[in-house]
Amino acid sequence: QGNASQQVQYKTRKEYCLSLAIPLDKAKNLAAATEWEHRSALLEKSGEKIKAEDCVKYQVDLLDCLKNLDSPDIITDYTSPATNAKTTANKTTGFKTFPNFLTLQMRRFTLTENWQPKKLDVLLDVPEKLDIGYLRSSGLKAGEVELPSGAAGPAIVEPDPTIVENLMNMGFGFEGCRKAAHHTQNAGVEVAMEWLLSHMDDPDLNEPLVLEQPSPAGGPAADPESIQMLCAMGFTDKQAAKALKKCNNNLERAADWIFSHADELDQEEPGAVGAGSAGLPDGSGKYQLRAFISHMGTSTACGHYVCHIKDKEGRWVLYNDEKVALSVTPPKDMAYMYLYERME
Repeated sequence: QGNASQQVQYKTRKEYCLSLAIPLDKAKNLAAATEWEHRSALLEKSGEKIKAEDCVKYQVDLLDCLKNLDSPDIITDYTSPATNAKTTANKTTGFKTFPNFLTLQMRRFTLTENWQPKKLDVLLDVPEKLDIGYLRSSGLKAGEVELPSGAAGPAIVEPDPTIVENLMNMGFGFEGCRKAAHHTQNAGVEVAMEWLLSHMDDPDLNEPLVLEQPSPAGGPAADPESIQMLCAMGFTDKQAAKALKKCNNNLERAADWIFSHADELDQEEPGAVGAGSAGLPDGSGKYQLRAFISHMGTSTACGHYVCHIKDKEGRWVLYNDEKVALSVTPPKDMAYMYLYERME
């Protein structure tokens, strides 16, 4: 919602995994955890040994992480298509449909004062059953005025050199740093670092970044001959047309785009009629926990991932490479990723 015009715009996109920030300011033991954080920093500087039994970890409810989606994010330097002037806008996130399986990825990493990635040691209160029905979005509401359609799309996001430099100082590659800044809309070093850590296995991470010039609404149709050439590479008409539209009918750039954006090929364009809902399962927002993945290690640079899955008898089973065993006390509060299954 634009704060100047009070008009609104709804955009729809497909997501396969929901990334959630952990609001430390909502910790149940905020005072004690903050005090320990300062005290442990002093102990570390003085070279004193920190005893594990003395550590006080932040305790945050998973429900508070989800509530953040419904809380407005303030977008600065926003150009309103209604007034054509710079202003601010509020952004919230909701669900158009509720999937059969809900995947939550927790952002358990942060940056130190020296701009080094650090594992966020937080205990999460994770419910076995979850009801997120309040997060359903029904689109335009009574009394809301929609922003003008056909307005110019967003400008190309040039990677912020400061963000790129800070990321490179952490040891990341130049092109990967540029992509992180670009894909996070230059939101900051920490957000860009989170993007990098979750895309470290991308085969094209260090390939040159291709900046697409957004096509104006009602722009030229994709060239049929170019579509045919891209289809000869194994892509569908729809995928080829999307790539050409993204690159203003430039065949060479479209070919680069289509290989470096494989995860976006079948996503509907924001604002398209029925985008993100056609053919997708839907139901209630009630879920039950089925599995979670944990990280065994002290930092983001090392460690090992293990998985816990609940079997048909309701027992938690630990999967650690080739080792499989029943888990008596599954560490649900320390997981990086949770898988919920919708309850019928």
